Amino acid sequence: MKLRYTLWLILVFIGLFLYLAFIERPAAEKKDTEETRSKQVLHFKVEDIDEFDLIKPSGTIKIQRNPKNSRWNITQPLAVQGEDGVINQLLLTLEEAKITRVVDEEPQNLKDFGLKDPTFKIVLRFKTGESQTLLMGDASPIGHDAYIKLADEKRVLLSLLNKNQVNLPLSDLRNKTLLDFVTRDVTAVDLRFGKETQRFVKEGEHWKLTAPVSAQGDADEISNFLNSIRTERIETFVSEAPENLASLGLESPHIVLNIQAEKAKQSWTLKIGKTYDEHSYYAQRGQPENVVTVSEDLVETLSKNPLSFMEKSLMTFKEEDVTAIEGRDGKKTIRVVRNSDNEEQWKFENPESGTVDSATVNTLLLDLQEARIHKFA
Repeated sequence: MKLRYTLWLILVFIGLFLYLAFIERPAAEKKDTEETRSKQVLHFKVEDIDEFDLIKPSGTIKIQRNPKNSRWNITQPLAVQGEDGVINQLLLTLEEAKITRVVDEEPQNLKDFGLKDPTFKIVLRFKTGESQTLLMGDASPIGHDAYIKLADEKRVLLSLLNKNQVNLPLSDLRNKTLLDFVTRDVTAVDLRFGKETQRFVKEGEHWKLTAPVSAQGDADEISNFLNSIRTERIETFVSEAPENLASLGLESPHIVLNIQAEKAKQSWTLKIGKTYDEHSYYAQRGQPENVVTVSEDLVETLSKNPLSFMEKSLMTFKEEDVTAIEGRDGKKTIRVVRNSDNEEQWKFENPESGTVDSATVNTLLLDLQEARIHKFA
């Protein structure tokens, strides 16, 4: 009797578990999903977008996804690279936009909401070939909401989504990378600052200075220098087709930088002109040749003393190659040499007597290897 009762309880428990797992939980999840979707202005995922248009009185900005790498390109009014982070954030804002309230299911006059001839529209085109158009109207007289409408629906909606969040200027949507190179690929750098020219050349894994002095280059210092340039961002776009470069100080620039990547068969040129404002300068690249502005920090980086790029190891040697160390203090000279019978041991050659602490000698050699020049005078 007890066994039958136990089996019955087990069957009830299994039945309850199966009901919750396969009926109740999926139904609840479906309900939650439907409620979430019902509150969304647009139903899409950022990765579903193939291209989209921002239509405004000043003109239309067309943005298209590159199918090879999923990067964004602006195709109108200019053919330039897009700023991926900014564009993806704009689309994410649209994806997450929620409906605050349905204002009118069948409005008689869209003009009352600024939706008769809206000044701003967004057209989304999906990889499936379908599209959706969002019309953005006036701000609500109460609160921070705005009137919006989907082109293929009659109803007028209120949403916290507003024009300021998505009506971005072309300059914000453009890629602001100043020089798009990879530091490890660079094989030569030429920098003219005023009348002085600096040149660094990479031979294998080592850098060499050939102008204004001939010396071994400091790999870390040169890499840091290149990384500072690589991470520099354009501050503003001044002109796409500049006519008077002289007035900007770019006809005879004070600073000219040329970076070469031999294996990639690429090069990048940057000219720095006059000051644009208190904290930035006019600049022009070799390609494209539009005029932009860059920060004073970049100019400070390019103004470094060429001697700072020289190798700063005080002494370069291998410990095992050292056979003798001689030190002189005034008239007193001390000389120690390796013991020919045991290369791990050292002995005095001058003075001729005394015991050498080999550990101290090895520490001295290590200190000399690690010693760095602080500054070239």
